[in-house]
Amino acid sequence: MHKIALYLSPNCNNMNKALSKRIEILIHLIIWSGIFMIFLLRAKNLGSFKQEDGSIYLPLTYGLLTNLMVFYLNAYYLIPRYIPLKKIKAYVLWAVILLLGITLIESTLDHILAVKLYSSEAELFYSHLVLNLTVNGLILGISIGYGFIKNWVIQDNQKQKLEKEKLSAELNFFKAQISPHFLFNTLNMAYASAVKHGDEDTADIIERISGLLRYNLYECNDSKVDLAKELNFIENYISLQTKRLSDDIKHYLNIKIDKAEASYKIAPLILVPFIENVFKHGITVSNPGEIQIFITIQKNHLKLMTKNPLSANKTPSKYSGIGYKNVKARLDLQYKNQYSLAAETESNNYRVELNLAL
Repeated sequence: MHKIALYLSPNCNNMNKALSKRIEILIHLIIWSGIFMIFLLRAKNLGSFKQEDGSIYLPLTYGLLTNLMVFYLNAYYLIPRYIPLKKIKAYVLWAVILLLGITLIESTLDHILAVKLYSSEAELFYSHLVLNLTVNGLILGISIGYGFIKNWVIQDNQKQKLEKEKLSAELNFFKAQISPHFLFNTLNMAYASAVKHGDEDTADIIERISGLLRYNLYECNDSKVDLAKELNFIENYISLQTKRLSDDIKHYLNIKIDKAEASYKIAPLILVPFIENVFKHGITVSNPGEIQIFITIQKNHLKLMTKNPLSANKTPSKYSGIGYKNVKARLDLQYKNQYSLAAETESNNYRVELNLAL
């Protein structure tokens, strides 16, 4: 019974989400329909449009449509696009443009209809503009409140999901603590022995492995770490990987890593899977080719580019799937709307580009 419940739980979650979405849509339909019916049945006049001569129905209809545009464009596009990235000035600018643009369109329609269809005298455009700006401003204010609450709920849900995954990972990590600590202490003893016997190359390898293990054990517990430390970890990792390569293979390596300012932070080990795949699948004796690993930092953005020849026994689809889903899920959780990732094959080479907002 426990296995069946565990198997059904993801489907139940999806069903609950779909049901919640439908209920939300239904509530919105009821509220907007109710507002429309109240104005339709109770409003005697709307500016220069009156119920007694039927002139109120058409502007009331397209007025509702413009109100919907103001509400949903703000709540579902502008707020999710700019607020999570803390681009407040850009959001305010586009919100004002949205309000004024929709108001001008609606006021122009009102003015043309009032003059052409329902009035023998010219109506003041200013009167339509003030009325519509007041109504649309009220709708925008309600939309801001709704959008901020909805955005906060989404962010909070994502944060809780990330914390649950982190807790699960920490529990698994705790279960496996004995082996890493034993290995760490053993490496220290091996390093001391290598130094004692004058084997500097072996001592250097052991020291680098120990540094990688120390970073994994003690410095990757936070959601973000110093970028400088992360890049130092990557450099040590690459150095260890290149030690096992012959001089002929090393000739094909082209590696450039910018130095980072201490103020930058990054999710730990988010870049390593891409570099690991380069050495795991791109180093071949039968099909040698240039190996590129570039990490550049410009204007609060980090760009990672890797390029390597495809292995003869690997198809692009198999190769691109290795670890890709896992790292993509991490990027979506920790850098939603703040990164771009592209992977492609070109001339029997595999190329990956990651752009990350720091």
